[in-house]
Amino acid sequence: MLIISFYASTSSTNGTGRLVAVSLLLILLVLNSYSFLLFRHDKRRAQSNGWRVPENRLLLAGLLGPFGAYWAMRVFRHKTRKLKFKLIPAFAILWIALIVTALYYLQ
Repeated sequence: MLIISFYASTSSTNGTGRLVAVSLLLILLVLNSYSFLLFRHDKRRAQSNGWRVPENRLLLAGLLGPFGAYWAMRVFRHKTRKLKFKLIPAFAILWIALIVTALYYLQ
């Protein structure tokens, strides 16, 4: 619903607003997909005793794509006990606040 309203509110007669909306959604999709895949990769490496992804890189991915990171944490049961990874839901709340603020100012 939020995406639809964002898409509708940014559409203009020349299509520029629509292009911006689709571009932003695509960027969010890519960032969250990368986050998800990075957490999955680290979980598989943990299971096979291979080289791990540094925690700072996982946290940065969680900041840029918190929805994918949180989903991966739940699906793969990975990094759920570590205290610093409890920041991932806070990152998601931050992103939601940014999106709502952007929607407010774009109207």
